[in-house]
Amino acid sequence: MHKNTKNMVLFSDLGGLNENDIQLIEDKFSRLGIILEKVAFNKEYLNYFEDFSLQTFYVFSPSFLTGMLNDERGHGVWKSVKAIIAHTQIRLSGKEYVSEIKGTVTQRSIKFGIHIILDVNTSFNFDLSKIANYRLFNTSLDQILSFLVRQTPNEKYELPCYVRFSSERKEWTAETFEEYLLRKSKTN
Repeated sequence: MHKNTKNMVLFSDLGGLNENDIQLIEDKFSRLGIILEKVAFNKEYLNYFEDFSLQTFYVFSPSFLTGMLNDERGHGVWKSVKAIIAHTQIRLSGKEYVSEIKGTVTQRSIKFGIHIILDVNTSFNFDLSKIANYRLFNTSLDQILSFLVRQTPNEKYELPCYVRFSSERKEWTAETFEEYLLRKSKTN
C-alpha cells in the first residue's frame, strides 16, 4: 500500500467500467483532495472464491477513514464519497465478467463494494451490488461506519470477512472465511 493513504482511495476493476467512467470518478475524488489509485489484485484467487469476493471495489485504509471522519469537512466529504460510490454502482449495474474455473468459462455478474482495512489483521468486503433501492443504498453506506465502530480487531491475520446488508434489519452481517467454507461444505 502507498506510504500516505490518508488522502488516497485504492480502486480495483475487472473491466466493468470504461476509461471515461474511471476518469470521471478520478476527477470527482480529486475535487475532494483524494487521490484515486488503480490497483490490480490476483484474479486467480477471485476465481476460486467468487461468491466470497468482490470483483470491482474501492479500498479504504484506516488512515483514510480516520482522516475523513476527523476532518472538519468530514460529513460533506463522506456525503460526496457516497455519491461517487452510488455513481459507480449505477455504472456497474447489469455488467458481467468472464470467469474461468477448471476450464469452464461462464459469465457472472460483477460484485461491487468496498474493501475496508481496519488494521493489519482485520478487513471487510462490503458487498453493495445487490442493494437496488437508492434510499436503502444510502442507508447501507451510513451503516458501514456504525458497523465498523462495533468491530474488534483480530489478534492474528484473517482473510477479509464478507459483509452483506440485510434490507429487513437495515444492518450489515459479516461472515468469516471459515464460516463461508463450512457453509459451502454443507451445501455441496
